[in-house]
Amino acid sequence: MNEQINTKPVELAVAPEAADFYAEFNKSDIIKDYVKITHPELIRLKNPDGTINETIEYGTKDFNEFVKGFIQRNDHNKEKILNEDRSINDHVKYNLIENRLIKIVPKPLTMVRKSDTGYNPINRDEYKILMLGKFGIINPGPKNFGNLTEKIGRIKDNNLSMAEVIDLKFHNQPAKLLNTINDYMRFTIVLEKFADAPELVSALLGQFGGRVRIREKDAYQAIHINFQYQGVNVEIQINTMENLQMKKLDDIRYHAYNNKSLDERSPEGIRKKIIDEKIKTYCQAGFQKNDFDRYKEAVMDIYKEYLKKGAKPQLSSKCAHICMIARRAEVGQNKFARELFDFLKEYNRLKNMALTTEK
Repeated sequence: MNEQINTKPVELAVAPEAADFYAEFNKSDIIKDYVKITHPELIRLKNPDGTINETIEYGTKDFNEFVKGFIQRNDHNKEKILNEDRSINDHVKYNLIENRLIKIVPKPLTMVRKSDTGYNPINRDEYKILMLGKFGIINPGPKNFGNLTEKIGRIKDNNLSMAEVIDLKFHNQPAKLLNTINDYMRFTIVLEKFADAPELVSALLGQFGGRVRIREKDAYQAIHINFQYQGVNVEIQINTMENLQMKKLDDIRYHAYNNKSLDERSPEGIRKKIIDEKIKTYCQAGFQKNDFDRYKEAVMDIYKEYLKKGAKPQLSSKCAHICMIARRAEVGQNKFARELFDFLKEYNRLKNMALTTEK
């Protein structure tokens, strides 16, 4: 009897520590507001007993009706959020009440293999890893306008507004400003271990060129390659499965609180400090178990040799309008996804052939 092929994608367990972090996330209106805009798939409606309502999806008509009904039954104008002119701000009030009714839940990464449904490089999902032998590809799609404006906002100086910084540093140079964003198009290559990174980086540089950067923060480790594809900035992040699990947590924390001025003594300021310290401790413990430090210098040595041969790491974008870049990124994401997939497929085949020959 033929063995039945299991076509269900493999869901990777969410790190046990994630439950603790998400418990803290759910106490924060700032984090909930960020997740509702950027990761609505993580939002669930809570039942009165605190359990998750699996039948009503966030953002749907049924959800909106549920929130309105709850307000009508329970609010009775007990709370008033006022604008500066002392008029009532119903939008902010609605948002705060909505936040009490929802819960952020972790979503596991999923490994999709050739026999699984949805095995297609143009399928965009930042939680799905398309497996190619030892490697995997994540195609999250290009940055949307919310992501882009938020990232441009990072150039803000503590003492200057974003508009003042743009006028000071990029006056009459819109292309230079837009080129500060490295990842209009973006992909992640997932490795078993960083020992595989030097050879892979060498092959990627040979195929696509680019600039290599080692990215290290308290809660983030990865290798980034940046280049242009059809005039649009592309970023490939190279990471391991374990580091990606940690990155998912840190991304929510970092982006939600980015550019937020909080009083450290306020409840939100105290909560931010607790989350910052917890994630830093968790990630540092995880980083000590991997081989990133052992191989990052080997990656940079390969990049230095690449530059010695006269290679140009990256061209400046000639696009001066963000709508033009966004359109090119939207079209280019699918096209490059196929190219990257085919490249890694061939790279994996050649590596397997080399291993067979060595045996």
